[in-house]
Amino acid sequence: MENNNKQSNILPLVIIFLVIAALIGGAYWFGTSDIMKSTPEEEMTDVREEEVQEEPIIVEEDPIEEEIVVDEEDVEEVTEEESDESVVETLKLLFAQKYERRVEDITVEINQREGDYLTGGVKFAGEIAGGYVLAAKVNGAWKIVFDGNGNWTCTAVDIVDFPSSLAPECWDENTMTLVDRTAR
Repeated sequence: MENNNKQSNILPLVIIFLVIAALIGGAYWFGTSDIMKSTPEEEMTDVREEEVQEEPIIVEEDPIEEEIVVDEEDVEEVTEEESDESVVETLKLLFAQKYERRVEDITVEINQREGDYLTGGVKFAGEIAGGYVLAAKVNGAWKIVFDGNGNWTCTAVDIVDFPSSLAPECWDENTMTLVDRTAR
């Protein structure tokens, strides 16, 4: 009786083993079948070849060609300057990134602006005092040149050719002196 009981315990294990073997064999067959051998790139190539075989579209040229003569003196160079509000919002985003703060907690004001250069102030919510801001538009994007208290370095303002009318002095770190930039 004991021998018969052992056979009945082995039978479910054998069935489970056969099912697992069948699943593995099926997965192997499916992975190596022709269905999986075509790649999206091959399918795309087929579509492109069909598109190339279509007849080209012929566009007739306009038989009337007019020569437009423009007097260079009449042409005005139009460059739209960003509004101060737009620049303030951009600077708030830059400060939020730099100091990992919320934009709503940052106040930026512009004191002076000459084209792509500006001076102003920045203040963070919850802090008693704010700091100076020098910013410049470099390669089409606004950058913070200096922020904080004290003197900005000559290197910082010279690298972006900051106007001396906005930053008349700077700190020379080599000579440890205050430099009058208007005298240069």
